[in-house]
Amino acid sequence: MIKRAFSIIELLVCFAIVFVLLTISVPKFMFFNKFILTSQADKLFVTFSYLQQKAIASNQEQKLTFNLKNNTYSYDNKSYKLPEVVRFGCLPGAKGPPSSPSKEIKKSITFAKLSESQFCMSFYVDGKVSPGTAYLIDKDQKFMMALTCPISQVSCIRKYKYDDGRWVCCTK
Repeated sequence: MIKRAFSIIELLVCFAIVFVLLTISVPKFMFFNKFILTSQADKLFVTFSYLQQKAIASNQEQKLTFNLKNNTYSYDNKSYKLPEVVRFGCLPGAKGPPSSPSKEIKKSITFAKLSESQFCMSFYVDGKVSPGTAYLIDKDQKFMMALTCPISQVSCIRKYKYDDGRWVCCTK
């Protein structure tokens, strides 16, 4: 009777193949987190623009509230939860605001504070938007984005990504 088994060389080849596949696939999962973070920042940017235009068109002030505890934002009596891989927050040591970073970011949201975990952003009928910034990070704290409305005569909404210790504007 012949016994069949794997030789040590066959096992080493299998382990090498598995190792190569893992080495190739792990960075792809990080890209997935970055992709979801970017899409959520895009979604919030479009929401900001929508509420700004709605305030002008309807001649009624619009509100958007952020809830840090539940990782949600709400408007028009609807609440939207961020995906599990994204949350409101900032990377340790990151400086902001994005336009002229000078101080370490300590707050995830800098819009008007309603309570310890709730903040409110206002969109006025003249097109102006309350100033502030909302920071988003991925769950692994590798990537960060910001949506900001600076203090200015004409309100504009900007989207930034934090790349290698500096802010890069993503809006045109």
